[in-house]
Amino acid sequence: MSWQIAIDGPAGAGKSTIAKMLAERIGFEYIDTGAMYRAVTLKALDLKINMYEEEEYKFLDETKFDFINQQLYLDGVNVSNKIRTLEVSNNVSLVASFGYVRKKLVALQRALANNKNVIMDGRDIGSVVLPNANLKIYLTASLEERAKRRMKERLDKGQEHQSLEETIKEIEERDYKDSNRPINPLLIPDDAVIVDTSNLEIEKVVDKIITLVLERGYKMENLKNVTKETTKEVVKTPNNVEILNQPVEELKLTTSFTNILKSAEINTISDLVNKTEAEIQTVPGIGPKRFSDLVAKLKELNLTFKAEAEGQVEEKEDKEEPKMEEKVVEQKVEEKEEEKVETVEVAEDEEDDDIDGEDVEDATEADIPEDTEEKETTTKTKYRELQVVEGKVVEVIEAKEGFTRGNRVYKPKPERVLIELEDGSQGYLFRKDTADIRDDEELFDLFFEGDNVQVVIKKIYPDGGKFIFSTLLLKMRDELKKYQEVIDNHGIIQAKVIRKLSTGYLLKHNEYSCLLPESQVLKSENEAEFIGKEIEVTPIRIDYGRIRLIVSQTVAHSIKLRQEKQAFLETVKVGDVFEGTVKNIEPYGAFVEIGGGVEGLLHISELEHYRVFKVEKVVKPGDKVKVKVIKIDGDHVGLSRKALIPNYFTEYTESHKVDDVIEAKVAEINNAGVVVDLTEHVSGFLPRSEFAYERDVNMSDFINVGDTIEAKIIEIDVHKKRIILSRKQLQENPWDTVEIKGGEFIEVEVTRELKDGYKIQFGEISGYLPKSNISPNKQVSVGDVIKVRVRSFEPKTYRLVVQYRDERQQTREVYGKFSKQQQQEKLTSSFGDLLGEFINKK
Repeated sequence: MSWQIAIDGPAGAGKSTIAKMLAERIGFEYIDTGAMYRAVTLKALDLKINMYEEEEYKFLDETKFDFINQQLYLDGVNVSNKIRTLEVSNNVSLVASFGYVRKKLVALQRALANNKNVIMDGRDIGSVVLPNANLKIYLTASLEERAKRRMKERLDKGQEHQSLEETIKEIEERDYKDSNRPINPLLIPDDAVIVDTSNLEIEKVVDKIITLVLERGYKMENLKNVTKETTKEVVKTPNNVEILNQPVEELKLTTSFTNILKSAEINTISDLVNKTEAEIQTVPGIGPKRFSDLVAKLKELNLTFKAEAEGQVEEKEDKEEPKMEEKVVEQKVEEKEEEKVETVEVAEDEEDDDIDGEDVEDATEADIPEDTEEKETTTKTKYRELQVVEGKVVEVIEAKEGFTRGNRVYKPKPERVLIELEDGSQGYLFRKDTADIRDDEELFDLFFEGDNVQVVIKKIYPDGGKFIFSTLLLKMRDELKKYQEVIDNHGIIQAKVIRKLSTGYLLKHNEYSCLLPESQVLKSENEAEFIGKEIEVTPIRIDYGRIRLIVSQTVAHSIKLRQEKQAFLETVKVGDVFEGTVKNIEPYGAFVEIGGGVEGLLHISELEHYRVFKVEKVVKPGDKVKVKVIKIDGDHVGLSRKALIPNYFTEYTESHKVDDVIEAKVAEINNAGVVVDLTEHVSGFLPRSEFAYERDVNMSDFINVGDTIEAKIIEIDVHKKRIILSRKQLQENPWDTVEIKGGEFIEVEVTRELKDGYKIQFGEISGYLPKSNISPNKQVSVGDVIKVRVRSFEPKTYRLVVQYRDERQQTREVYGKFSKQQQQEKLTSSFGDLLGEFINKK
């Protein structure tokens, strides 16, 4: 059988650090759930899937995970280092947002936990992943302490960090998001042990958890590196390890006594010795005699009960309310001032009813205690107020009318039952404290001498007098069980704030007192207006020992918000349009609140009709944005912005096709070409190569920004949303009509001076005159018409190069080239003639 430890808590509580150290100390496997999401991201990147499509993650059906010595193995390969790359970090948030991935990994995490002893930490481990864990821990710490830890962590890593106030605000926002997220929000599992780490060293927290592990029955010989301090509260002598794990039946108690212990969830001897004497004495059915028998049995085994320091809070309450003051709380009961009577002499026939001379029935006028703060009593007794005890009916005493005898006044005495406990202590049960008694019934009808009865101690007199008992409080205590269903179903109740206590506030719900701890009060409440106010709270625990409910206003607020969100979500339909507010930006999209606290995902692909690379280029946190609901999957809402934006490109391309001639307005001229506006919302591009037949054309010589030009559509790319135009295809190619040869003299106009030459114009075509091809005695200026010789003319590549020299020099150069050509031709002819003659002779 595997053992499971679930550790939950808010950010900065120290979950991971403590979980890893605890795993090392007790030999458990630490399951890093965050690393598993990184591993999924790594595999998705390796498979090159479309990471924005949830259906692409079906590969998880054939994926295997395992942890060995805190190293993560993915499909049998150790990927502990590979999952920490920047590429994985940039995509893991996207992967973790998919419900399918989360559902699949939860199943895999449970499978790991079923095969080995594990420790998992997170925000929904005890409530979702491991709901049946052997031990659930909820780590918490004050906001300031958690903010300081976060600042130190960033400082140690050399990261940029904020001020303490800004970090506290960041933590508060993170807590709100974690507690109100639609999928598996952060909450405290009902059976979790709350551990406040604010003022504890890490080792002390680990020691405390190990103690809890031992208390839950895990055998000590399985633990590693357990210090003596860790186990000293559980194990009294080194030889008692096996004894502690034995069931309580080994104590050889009576069957009824054993059942009483088990009904109080004391199943092993370890459970027993980790209770204080006071806690054992509060168990219904354990009186002084049975308590003495238990002490004797433990003494035979060299065991004792857990020591209880003075003013220590009950263990269970410490788990639920770690920030409450550690002092025993006792309820205040108003006591009427005794009526003064002048005594002259004691009547000889004075009734024996007034045992010890105490008029205890006066206390019946005190109501059920409302305060949860106790005042220290001077009476040394093993009993406490509101403790459940068993006793025997000694006598049912009739009511007596008041009378005067001599100078002494005898007050009226109500009907009452005298009850004696096992140790001889006595007290009265009055009619007003008796449950289920009708107006026409008397106490004589319900109680008989010798009857065994179970009652609650309503009051203990500080001077050692009698007790006041109540069966009404006992009934109320039993009826508290009905609130367990309210707790299980996260119900909300109405309660009135009565007064301020040192640990929080006293509330009243129907006939029950409620404790609202300071940490569970909404920060928005004004203390001056809080007293007397009717508020909504959620019961989070039943305190049977004090017959009260522990409640939370913050949890009720969260539940209310969740209910409102769910109610709003049920009204949302695909196709609905909302004006929402951008709450958060992620690399893969923006979360937009559309109303009722419901947030939807506006995916990056749904922002614009064109491709968006950065979400913040389109929307920012706080922006108002109009969106359309395009998908609803459980609590997930998919939104689109582009669905509400006209698709001007599609409209344009549906009405135009390739080869259409259009008019466009010049919007921009750059080195690559010309950007034109086809309509107010659609642009086109005219490349330089399609502007004119001229080589290296200077487009600014022909057009300016704002001009309207005529062009032809030569390409429409729907996927890239691109329209390519041509201007030159609307013109005849002048290079096809020009007929000139190399060496020919032509007249050209100089149109522009360039760095190494001049641009010239010959008819409809342009050419180039290098400065190196100009005679030193020749002067050239822009606008001159000069006679030049053609050096190179290549119409297919739109190339014309000329030179400008003296006519004599140009003639000589031409003649020299001609002579050289003639010589070459003469040599060729002579060889041909000889060859021809030779052939003819044959």
